[in-house]
Order: sequence, then structure tokens, then C-alpha cells
Amino acid sequence: MRIRVKIDTIDVTSNVLEREWTIDDSDGPDIDSLELQIKDDNSSLSFPYGKDVIVEKWDDATIRYFGGIVVESRIIPDGVGRIWRITAQDWKILLDRAFVTKTYKNMTDKAIIQAAFVAAELTE
Repeated sequence: MRIRVKIDTIDVTSNVLEREWTIDDSDGPDIDSLELQIKDDNSSLSFPYGKDVIVEKWDDATIRYFGGIVVESRIIPDGVGRIWRITAQDWKILLDRAFVTKTYKNMTDKAIIQAAFVAAELTE
């Protein structure tokens, strides 16, 4: 499967180590997670906590396999460069930490979640 990986809107697909990524897709309320490794030959990349991570189909950005935030990033020395080992959790983790004090009536779950994300100034 060909994928495109964006972290903080930057396309890092060409740096993702091909066999070094997995998505743990959980059903229901469980938090999905993503593990991937990114090659950084000139030590110029940075992936701090909280940055958005999106994995989508290579040729169709409307098909998303994962959307979330960086929760852990570790650097592994690799010759003159380095490899980043990134762990991300899906955006549900943000909602688990949020307090909603607004009453929503006659709205679908999807519309309520979208409104909560907009109110929290989140990207998706």
C-alpha cells in the first residue's frame, strides 16, 4: 500500500523507512496509535510533542488511514544522520483531555465533534 505521511503539514513520505511503520487501529473508544521511523540524514527534522500526523492514501488525500498527534519522539543515531522513532495517537486523545461545557441539541455526533475541534482551535 502506498501512503503519504504528513507531520505538521510537511510531507515526510520520502523519509519514512518503508517497513518501519504500523497503525494499531482499535474499534470503539480505544485510542488508535501509529509507530513509524523517519530517516533524517542531515539532522534537520524535528517532531515535537503535539504536532499533527496524517497518513493518507498516496494518490487520494480524501482517504485517511490515520490522523492524530505526536506523543513521543526519540532520536536514534545513524551514521552522520539520525532516525526518528515517532509514536502518535489519534485525535480522540485530545477529546479525552477536553472538558465540554456546552449543550448540543439536534446535532449528529460528527457535527458535535467537529464543533468541539473548532472551539479548541484544532486542525481537524
